[in-house]
Amino acid sequence: MGQYESSLNHYHPSVVSSTEPSRYLTHIVVDRVIYRPKQTVHVRSVCLNSFTHLPIQGNENQVVKLQVFEVGSSKEIFSSEIKDPWHDSVFGFDWQIPIDQLPGRYVIKLSFPNQETIPSAEREIEIHGFPKIKAEINFLFNDFEPSQTVTAILKEKYEEIPLA
Repeated sequence: MGQYESSLNHYHPSVVSSTEPSRYLTHIVVDRVIYRPKQTVHVRSVCLNSFTHLPIQGNENQVVKLQVFEVGSSKEIFSSEIKDPWHDSVFGFDWQIPIDQLPGRYVIKLSFPNQETIPSAEREIEIHGFPKIKAEINFLFNDFEPSQTVTAILKEKYEEIPLA
């Protein structure tokens, strides 16, 4: 039993050296993974100390860089730098998808340019295009009088704009 307790003490926060720089864990969440143009992506992130799970200490003068990339490409779609974004280690940002944004898979990346102890975080989302609706009306008879009942067949076909 004593041997087990000593191995647990190795991971206790009081064992961590005060000269060692603090390391952090970053987690990013979006409200859902599939979007359409003109919808808003709600990005939330939390950053905690990796040993104590406490919020970031002294988080003034920090900058968070938010970027959106196409998957498999370094083409940047959106970029923004926010100064002093933290409130108790929580960061929030809203991005409205432009109406002309092409369908496809995208990566939202948070990075911390002036903090090497805080790792960047990524989350993948998909943007789907608006569906195309093709409707065709076929009348059973060509000539109708004002009091006559009209009979027709309606054919609808839904097509999703293909993903890029």
